[in-house]
Amino acid sequence: MIPGSSFAGQLLKVLLDGDDPVLTRLRAQVSEARVREEEVSEFGVWIDLWVEDSATARDVSHRFAIDDVFGRVEGVDGETGFQLHVVRGR
Repeated sequence: MIPGSSFAGQLLKVLLDGDDPVLTRLRAQVSEARVREEEVSEFGVWIDLWVEDSATARDVSHRFAIDDVFGRVEGVDGETGFQLHVVRGR
């Protein structure tokens, strides 16, 4: 489980905020998700989130990205962008 107070938890809350049924289904997976890997470089932060195959996939049959979220991060000059890639309904 990803703690809601963690960086990944806070990002998921913002990225999955909204009334769309797909977002509602993806929010239901957060309790089943875990951080599989995290990498920090001069280009940014990459967090590999994983929902186990045994978890019920949500009714999302195509691969897509939620990528219209921008914000500010302490210690980073300027605005930052965030993306969440959804694969196999997870």
